Amino acid sequence: MLLDKLETKKEIICELKKEMDLVCKFFIVVNIEENITPAIYLDNMVIGFVDFIGAEFDLDLYIF
Repeated sequence: MLLDKLETKKEIICELKKEMDLVCKFFIVVNIEENITPAIYLDNMVIGFVDFIGAEFDLDLYIF
């Protein structure tokens, strides 16, 4: 999972954000096919990590 790779880098991410005036954002794209709507679930670990680094989510839903 992507979060497993980023978790050990969270202090570095925060430091870079501050030093370079950066913004962290996770883009999530959901493709909906045949009118089957998926569930979107963010567990406490994901929410905690995103909060720690001060990131945002951007969710896009595409219906085909």
